[in-house]
Amino acid sequence: MKRWQRQTELYPATTFQKAKIDLDNKLFHEITSLQPNLQTVQRLVEGGADVNAVSSTGNSVLQEAIAYLQPQQDLSLIELLLKLGANANYAQNGYFNCLFNAGLTQRPELVILLLEAGADPNCISKEDHESLLDWAKFDQFLEETDHPKDDSGKEMAEIVHILKQYGAK
Repeated sequence: MKRWQRQTELYPATTFQKAKIDLDNKLFHEITSLQPNLQTVQRLVEGGADVNAVSSTGNSVLQEAIAYLQPQQDLSLIELLLKLGANANYAQNGYFNCLFNAGLTQRPELVILLLEAGADPNCISKEDHESLLDWAKFDQFLEETDHPKDDSGKEMAEIVHILKQYGAK
């Protein structure tokens, strides 16, 4: 009999599962707080929380962190999650992946961070069958058309350029 089998007999699997779910929930709670504590996030993952856990809504830890990212917040949480092994290509129910979510923030530095972590620059949304590049070009066009005298569309133009640099077609 293997060691883990003996442990399972002593501690029912449901106990382990409950502890794992509890750690994952604590991780989700921490990354969605207004000021996530990086040390707490790291301790939770090192303690057994799954950096690629998926919430009841289908979002991964990384997607939630991107969604809750404040406009002026630095990217240290995202960097930490990627360093800890977060999957930059996870797609919520196959629809929008982390890179699409990053594009929605209109933060070019976030898009670069995910691309450098291995995100697919040619990701396709199953919802509308568009690539992020197509979406960014269209959004850039709309912003420039609706607001021709200001810098609207500047971030999307930069994201288009970045995606092309990383091989998006």
